[in-house]
Amino acid sequence: MKHVAALLGPSSLLLLFLGFSAPATAQTCAEYAADRVIERSAYDQRAHGVRLAPDAHLTAVGDFDGDGRKDEAFFTLVDGNHVVVACLEGGKRAVRIPRFKVRGLHFCCYGLYALPPGIHLARCVLGYDGRCDVPELELDHDAIGFFRYESAGGFFYWSDGRFREIWTSD
Repeated sequence: MKHVAALLGPSSLLLLFLGFSAPATAQTCAEYAADRVIERSAYDQRAHGVRLAPDAHLTAVGDFDGDGRKDEAFFTLVDGNHVVVACLEGGKRAVRIPRFKVRGLHFCCYGLYALPPGIHLARCVLGYDGRCDVPELELDHDAIGFFRYESAGGFFYWSDGRFREIWTSD
C-alpha cells in the first residue's frame, strides 16, 4: 500500500479509501412511475388492522406547484422504501418529497389526497403540542395531503421552489 500511496499521491489515496461514487442523477416521472405502487398487500393490511381499499389513496391529483396545470403525486419504490414523488409541470418535472420514506409492512397504513386551497391549521393550534412555528397556513393552490391510518397526518405544500410540510394531527 505504501508504494501505491507514493504513486497516486494523497488525494487519490483518499478517493481509493472512500470508494468511487457517481453523482446522483435525477429520475424522470416516467422512471419513478415504473415502480409506482398500485395496490397494497391485503396481508399487510390484515396484520395492522387497516381497513382501506387496496388501491385507495395511493395517488393525489391537483395543482401542487401553482402553475395552473394538474400535477400528480404517488407512492413509488426506491431502494426498497416507499417514497412519495410529485410529477409537476404537466409531468415534465419529478420531485421526490423530502423526509417521507416508509419501509416494509408499515406502508399499508399510509395514504395521499389533494388538499384544496384555503386556510389550514397546524396540529399545535388544534391542541396536539405546544410548539407552533406555523400555526396556520393559507394555501393559494392545492397541497399533497398525507395520513397514516388512525394516526398522524399533515400536508406537503410547494413554496419557494420546494416542498415543505405541516403536521395537522398526531
